[in-house]
Amino acid sequence: MNIDDCGRFFFAVDINRDGSFTITDVWLMSQFVFLLPAKVATWVISGVPWLAHFFEMDCDSGGGWGGALFCLLVWWVLWEWLNRARHR
Repeated sequence: MNIDDCGRFFFAVDINRDGSFTITDVWLMSQFVFLLPAKVATWVISGVPWLAHFFEMDCDSGGGWGGALFCLLVWWVLWEWLNRARHR
Protein backbone atom coordinates (compact mmCIF):
# COMPACT_ATOMS: atom_id res chain seq x y z
CA MET A 1 0.00 0.00 0.00
CA ASN A 2 1.44 3.36 -1.03
CA ILE A 3 1.33 6.44 1.21
CA ASP A 4 -1.07 8.16 -1.22
CA ASP A 5 -3.36 5.17 -1.80
CA CYS A 6 -5.67 6.04 1.09
CA GLY A 7 -5.02 9.78 1.39
CA ARG A 8 -4.08 9.47 5.07
CA PHE A 9 -1.69 12.39 4.88
CA PHE A 10 -3.86 14.79 2.85
CA PHE A 11 -3.88 18.17 4.58
CA ALA A 12 -5.22 21.43 3.15
CA VAL A 13 -7.14 24.48 4.33
CA ASP A 14 -10.27 23.10 2.64
CA ILE A 15 -9.67 19.62 4.00
CA ASN A 16 -13.14 18.27 3.17
CA ARG A 17 -12.87 19.64 -0.40
CA ASP A 18 -16.28 21.31 -0.45
CA GLY A 19 -15.00 24.55 -1.98
CA SER A 20 -15.07 26.75 1.12
CA PHE A 21 -13.32 27.06 4.48
CA THR A 22 -15.80 26.41 7.30
CA ILE A 23 -15.84 25.30 10.93
CA THR A 24 -16.01 21.72 9.68
CA ASP A 25 -12.56 22.19 8.16
CA VAL A 26 -11.22 23.40 11.52
CA TRP A 27 -12.65 20.28 13.20
CA LEU A 28 -11.18 18.01 10.52
CA MET A 29 -7.77 19.71 10.86
CA SER A 30 -7.74 19.15 14.62
CA GLN A 31 -8.84 15.56 14.06
CA PHE A 32 -6.01 15.10 11.54
CA VAL A 33 -3.40 16.36 14.03
CA PHE A 34 -4.81 14.29 16.89
CA LEU A 35 -4.88 11.08 14.79
CA LEU A 36 -1.40 11.61 13.34
CA PRO A 37 0.29 8.93 15.52
CA ALA A 38 -2.24 6.31 14.37
CA LYS A 39 -1.84 7.41 10.74
CA VAL A 40 1.94 7.01 11.00
CA ALA A 41 1.62 3.63 12.73
CA THR A 42 -0.78 2.32 10.09
CA TRP A 43 1.48 3.64 7.34
CA VAL A 44 4.49 1.83 8.85
CA ILE A 45 2.56 -1.42 9.36
CA SER A 46 1.04 -1.29 5.88
CA GLY A 47 4.57 -1.10 4.45
CA VAL A 48 5.15 -4.67 5.60
CA PRO A 49 2.75 -6.79 3.50
CA TRP A 50 2.47 -9.77 5.84
CA LEU A 51 1.78 -7.51 8.83
CA ALA A 52 -0.83 -5.54 6.88
CA HIS A 53 -2.48 -8.81 5.91
CA PHE A 54 -2.30 -10.16 9.48
CA PHE A 55 -3.93 -7.03 10.94
CA GLU A 56 -6.44 -6.92 8.04
CA MET A 57 -5.55 -3.32 7.27
CA ASP A 58 -7.51 -1.14 4.88
CA CYS A 59 -7.90 2.59 4.29
CA ASP A 60 -10.09 2.99 7.39
CA SER A 61 -7.48 1.50 9.72
CA GLY A 62 -6.31 3.84 12.46
CA GLY A 63 -9.17 6.28 12.11
CA GLY A 64 -11.77 4.81 14.45
CA TRP A 65 -12.03 4.32 18.19
CA GLY A 66 -8.96 2.10 18.30
CA GLY A 67 -6.87 4.73 16.53
CA ALA A 68 -8.23 7.42 18.84
CA LEU A 69 -7.34 5.41 21.94
CA PHE A 70 -3.89 4.67 20.56
CA CYS A 71 -3.35 8.39 19.86
CA LEU A 72 -4.62 9.36 23.29
CA LEU A 73 -2.04 7.03 24.80
CA VAL A 74 0.75 8.34 22.56
CA TRP A 75 -0.09 12.00 23.28
CA TRP A 76 -0.34 11.28 27.02
CA VAL A 77 3.08 9.55 27.06
CA LEU A 78 4.58 12.44 25.07
CA TRP A 79 3.01 14.99 27.43
CA GLU A 80 4.36 13.17 30.49
CA TRP A 81 7.81 12.84 28.94
CA LEU A 82 7.93 16.56 28.12
CA ASN A 83 6.61 17.47 31.55
CA ARG A 84 9.27 15.38 33.32
CA ALA A 85 12.01 16.76 31.06
CA ARG A 86 10.92 20.29 31.89
CA HIS A 87 11.10 19.69 35.66
CA ARG A 88 14.64 18.31 35.68
